Amino acid sequence: MTKPLVWGLLLASFLTTLFPPGFLGRLIPHGPLQYLVLLLAGMPIYMCSTGSLPLAFSLYLQGFSPGSLLVFLLSGPATNVTSLVVIRKVLGGRIFVLYTVSLVIFALLAGVLFDLLGAKLAFRLPQERESLSWVHYIMAFVLGLLLLWHLCRSFKARPSCASKGEHVSKGS
Repeated sequence: MTKPLVWGLLLASFLTTLFPPGFLGRLIPHGPLQYLVLLLAGMPIYMCSTGSLPLAFSLYLQGFSPGSLLVFLLSGPATNVTSLVVIRKVLGGRIFVLYTVSLVIFALLAGVLFDLLGAKLAFRLPQERESLSWVHYIMAFVLGLLLLWHLCRSFKARPSCASKGEHVSKGS
C-alpha cells in the first residue's frame, strides 16, 4: 500500500503545485466533458484506490465536480490496462466487453447522480489562509516517517541476483 500511496501523493502534489487552484476546472467545464476526461484519465493508468485518493483530492482543488471525481475513483482501479488484459485472457472477449461497458456506464451514472445530489452535500475548498494545528503537522510527520520506513524496508527486502546465487558469465 505504501508505493501506490506515495505515487498518488507525488502526483497530487505535482498537480497542485503546477496549476493554480481551479485552473483545470475552468479549462474543462462541468458536466459530461469532465466525466469523460476523468474516465479516460482513470482507465489506462495502473493506480490502486489508495493512490488515487490524493490525486482525486488535488483534482477537486482544481475545480472538478465531486461526481466526476467519483467517476475517476470508480473507473481507475477497476479498469486499468493490466486487469483488463487479464480479464480478456481468462474470461474471453464477450465477458471482457460486458465488464468494461458495465463499469463505464455505472461509473458515469454514479457520477451524474452524485452531482445531482451534491447540492445537498457540504463540499468546500480549503480557504487560502486556513491554518493547520500542531496536531496536523505532527500527524503529517508521523505519516512521512512511516512511508519512508516502509519504502526503505521494501528496498532492503529485495534480494539481488548475487544473493540468489545467480552468476553472470563474463563472456555473454
